[in-house]
Amino acid sequence: MTGSSTQGIRTVLHPVSDLAKAKAVYAALLGVPPQTDSSYYVGFDAGGQHDRAGAGRLGRRA
Repeated sequence: MTGSSTQGIRTVLHPVSDLAKAKAVYAALLGVPPQTDSSYYVGFDAGGQHDRAGAGRLGRRA
């Protein structure tokens, strides 16, 4: 496809059962602290990639 401005996947959502453990793992793997940190949602931005982890069903508080 010519003239495409697509840069690939920019946001990845990960449903998790243990948000505290997921936060520690993602912080260690990505090497950055969370940009967003709440009781049901954690967001990381690393190198233009947006990784989000949510407890239960994303978009709905568990």
